[in-house]
Amino acid sequence: MIQTEGRTDGWPLLGLLAEFRNLPLPRLTAYSRLWPDSDPAEDRDAFWRPMREARGHLLKALGGGPAASQVIQKIGRSSYRLNAGFCQTDVWQLRDKLNAARAAPTTSKAALLRTAVDLYTGPYLPDCDHEFATTARRALDREVVQALVQLAETSAPEQAPIYLERATTIAPTSEHLYRSRIQAYAALGNTTAAHHCYQELTEFLTPLKLRPSASTVDTYRRATRDH
Repeated sequence: MIQTEGRTDGWPLLGLLAEFRNLPLPRLTAYSRLWPDSDPAEDRDAFWRPMREARGHLLKALGGGPAASQVIQKIGRSSYRLNAGFCQTDVWQLRDKLNAARAAPTTSKAALLRTAVDLYTGPYLPDCDHEFATTARRALDREVVQALVQLAETSAPEQAPIYLERATTIAPTSEHLYRSRIQAYAALGNTTAAHHCYQELTEFLTPLKLRPSASTVDTYRRATRDH
């Protein structure tokens, strides 16, 4: 994933370029998404300083070689694009695998999904608070969680909890995932894990002044009824 922790404005710009991927990013669009309070005609450095930083980050990552103008290309008069010939991102690869899995036959779908979720190493653009990043981060999290649920549903019973546990680390207040986990533990006769799973959900919900829903409580009670 493209990371932005403790970084300069060049990193959010790289994130925005990555989101455009196959489309040139117009300079005015970059202003509206990243520096809406800056006037493109008056404050040209609001764009060019981050652009220089972004190109510098990429050149450093690539160990030199291409020119700055090659790694982020100018398209037309005032648009820019990451050069896929030099630059590749794991988020692109992840999305490509997810897209391939959607179209794949059942026999190869699981392998593509596993490859995709293995590419997920943490929140996308985690310290970038721009709206485009928040939207992209949430969308990617949803897609990865869906992939993990699909893997849980089609895997051997002993593997299902592993995928569901990872799904709840990404979406820690999504009750339906905890219900699936509890059911997966119950299918293996592991009521201790079911107890811990319910407790984990309760601990996440308590600071939000929420309690597990009736459906979740019922699932938990049925899973642990005889224990």
